Amino acid sequence: MGELQDARKVIEEVDRKMADLFEQRMEAVREVAAYKRERGLPVLDEKQEEKVLERNCDYIKDEVIRQYYRKFMQDTMAVSRQYQECLISGAKVAYSGVEGAFAHVALTGARRAAFVNFL
Repeated sequence: MGELQDARKVIEEVDRKMADLFEQRMEAVREVAAYKRERGLPVLDEKQEEKVLERNCDYIKDEVIRQYYRKFMQDTMAVSRQYQECLISGAKVAYSGVEGAFAHVALTGARRAAFVNFL
């Protein structure tokens, strides 16, 4: 039981570090999205993503887990693309009712908190 708890503590600490690194990565993604938006560039750059995958997979020495890391990075880049798309085009929402009604007020607050375009 002690070994299991020790392993879980290590995972918890790594997860904490990964959360911090994720925030740092997404901040950089925000800058990439701004650059792409200003220049009208597409979110997906397949050649760049393949370069990132190859470079990052080379960091993994364990052949067995390298394929899992590749999948992890592909998923991470997919999340980054989704975030870029949201930042560039904004989320679209609709509400029923009139301006000033509860739904409108709630969405107006959401618009200030995120990138939201009204339909």
